[in-house]
Amino acid sequence: MSQAVNYGLAGTLTFNLLLIVKETEGCRLQNIVAKLPITVGGASQAVDRIAAKGLCVRHQDPNDRRSSLISLTDLGQKLLARAIPVFDEELAAWLTVAGTRENFEQFSLMLAQIATAGARRNAEHLQE
Repeated sequence: MSQAVNYGLAGTLTFNLLLIVKETEGCRLQNIVAKLPITVGGASQAVDRIAAKGLCVRHQDPNDRRSSLISLTDLGQKLLARAIPVFDEELAAWLTVAGTRENFEQFSLMLAQIATAGARRNAEHLQE
C-alpha cells in the first residue's frame, strides 16, 4: 500500500476509520470499536489524530450530551474519494498474485461476510 502514503494515509487504520465514519450515519466511537479490533480509548485517540489533520470533526450528540458524533470534513471526504481506488487497486494487486481475478472476488466476498459476522458478534458483546 505504498501509494497510500501519498494520500496522508500511512496505515490502514486511518483509511478504515475514515471508511467507517463515511458509511455510518451518526457515527460514534462505539461504531468504530464494533468494526475494528480496537478499544474505545484507541478509537478515541485515532479519531483525535485524524481530526488534527483536518479529516474529521466531532460534534456533540444532540440526543446525548455525554457523547459525540464523528463526521468527515470536506477534506476527509475528498481524500477518501481519491484514496479508495488506490487502496482497491493495490489490494487487488497483492491478492491476485496467487490467483485469478475471480479468486480475488470470491475471497473479497468471503472477507466481507466474515467482517459482517464479526461486527454482529461485537455488537452483541457490547450489549451484554
